[in-house]
Amino acid sequence: MKSIILAINAKYVHTALAPWCLLAAVRAHNAHADGRLGDAEADTLIAEPEVVESHINRPAEEILAAIVEARPDILAISCYIWNISLVERLAAELRRRLPECILILGGPEVSHNALERLEALPMVSYIICGEGEKAFVRLLCLLQRGLAGAEEGCQTQARAHATAEKTLAAIPGLAWRRGGKALQNPIRAESGAPPSPLLPEYLDRLTGRMAYLETSRGCPFRCSFCLSGQSAQACYFDLDEAKRGLLLLAGACPKVVKLVDRTSNSRVARCREFIRFILECRADGRIPAGVCYHMEVAADLFDRQSIDLLRSAPPGLFQLEIGLQSFNEHTLAAVGRKTNLARVSENTRLLRENNNIHLHLDLLVGLPEEGLASLAQSFDQAFALSPHMLQLGFLKLIHGSSLREQSRALGIEYEPAPPYRVRLTPWISEDEMDQLALCEDALNRLYNSGRFPRTCRYLLSEKHGLSPFTFFYTAGRFIGKSAGVPLDAYIARILDFGADLAVADPEALRDCLVMDWLATNPVGVLPLCLKRADLLNRRVARALEARYPRAKPDSQATQAAPSAQEATTVKTAQVTKRPFGFGLLYGACTTKVAVADYRFPRPILGDYPLAVVDAEKLC
Repeated sequence: MKSIILAINAKYVHTALAPWCLLAAVRAHNAHADGRLGDAEADTLIAEPEVVESHINRPAEEILAAIVEARPDILAISCYIWNISLVERLAAELRRRLPECILILGGPEVSHNALERLEALPMVSYIICGEGEKAFVRLLCLLQRGLAGAEEGCQTQARAHATAEKTLAAIPGLAWRRGGKALQNPIRAESGAPPSPLLPEYLDRLTGRMAYLETSRGCPFRCSFCLSGQSAQACYFDLDEAKRGLLLLAGACPKVVKLVDRTSNSRVARCREFIRFILECRADGRIPAGVCYHMEVAADLFDRQSIDLLRSAPPGLFQLEIGLQSFNEHTLAAVGRKTNLARVSENTRLLRENNNIHLHLDLLVGLPEEGLASLAQSFDQAFALSPHMLQLGFLKLIHGSSLREQSRALGIEYEPAPPYRVRLTPWISEDEMDQLALCEDALNRLYNSGRFPRTCRYLLSEKHGLSPFTFFYTAGRFIGKSAGVPLDAYIARILDFGADLAVADPEALRDCLVMDWLATNPVGVLPLCLKRADLLNRRVARALEARYPRAKPDSQATQAAPSAQEATTVKTAQVTKRPFGFGLLYGACTTKVAVADYRFPRPILGDYPLAVVDAEKLC
């Protein structure tokens, strides 16, 4: 029996944890199947599945061709909102190309509407709902015995069929068919931690990518917009095993290790021990420089001891994603979220103060009781906390969330196709949603990209009289959608936007854009919209050439940078004309020169050091 577990990720840089959880469960089963227990299921050795990873940006035809060439007897696919449309297309084609292949689906996108999926996808044989490790193993045991019986002869096959329905009915969370009718067995939470998915094959695939670590399942909170809020209870895995996982992943040299726990600090003392352990291992070298740990947290749950530990961390070791959702207490109450907003603000300010941790704050558009005015207030309060990234996300009414079930009663409308994005609410109209989408676009391009910090500070200065929300809302409406717009063309639109504001000084705005370009683009050349013909440019270039001599290629190659970021920068420096960039600034009384050092980036944001000097003194 040949089986494949297929993971279709959102991006190439992502990796999937689910298929490795399933493979680990198969190996754990095989380790105990010795043929002496007298139990057919327990005695069955399962042929190990092959894990195949792809991503949604790969052409569907290529993914299909690879599967058809492998010709599996069984294909299992994990389903999420980002890949379900592609999975449905693949399933339809597989029915035609591999009609004998048994197709099994699992994952959150099919766990909460399994019967509906089985009706819509006749080519799908089974759906595993909820936690899948034990159910997957039991189903493979049954299928392997059934396939073996079919090969051995009709008598063995008949015996297998006689017990199949009874066995299927005993597998928790399994959706299947009996006599053409779709059935679903009750979901039962699995007890204890699953076998570790950190298998050697998984670790081998992580270099330069994003790795995932699961140290708990479920969530103690009951937010109605979140799937995890519907879990029966949170299950926390063994702390020592979780620490071992942290070190295993660090040794695999991923770009980021992301804890997939829904609220990593829901148990404050446990989280504090994680932070302390990571700091200790980074200090003694067990965690190499360049590895970053990402955690989703509730800022108000941190105690001062945890805050102080985080404030002492080396720059870039931690990323924290804080799910604010809203500063409107009525909105938070309406979705069952309990948050101490004053403590959120205080702890976030403390975490931001040392600028050693990348802080990501989340707001949600489309929640109950939140109109445009309330959203603007939430946005301005969140922006005042100076996060490195402020996400203005749109509510998704996902299958299994209680808010989806309440949507009709609340008057919330959403797109029927994944990702089920909110379309309108009684508090925000559809036209306002469209404008907010442009606001989100401007926020991402101007602020979250990290490319325009000086430009944003200048345009948001008090003399221009714009609140943060008004600024990005207005900028989005003026500039429009930026998808597919090259960076230099987008900069030209910012210049036009500044001119439209009337109060912005064109020279001062250009100076900010020049400095932002130099600090984030190690190409050594300004875009056309920022260039000025000036004989001083040649003199400045000669002076800087003397200060920043070009390194020889062999010496550059041997400058071992301590982090992956720095190694990338050294490689970049080899292909640029100069290890520096410069631009003349005209907004001051005397001509200044902005000079960027491209040899090594700064931590956290990865931009380059920038200095402003007097042009005449430099020359």
